[in-house]
Amino acid sequence: MRAHLLFDLDGTLSDPSVGIARSINHGLQALGYEPRPEASLHRYIGPPLDDLSCTDRPRRGGAFG
Repeated sequence: MRAHLLFDLDGTLSDPSVGIARSINHGLQALGYEPRPEASLHRYIGPPLDDLSCTDRPRRGGAFG
């Protein structure tokens, strides 16, 4: 019998945005920032890091640029 393993790395079969947004908020809180609403983080999910500008970094208080 052959075993097969399927990875959905691009979100075609499932939507990983909730887990990714929660991970981002966990990281923000660990660094002393306020968590952000999950919907506001969705714009950061998907684009390559090279496409994000320096102003997208969190500032004190948890605000994104």
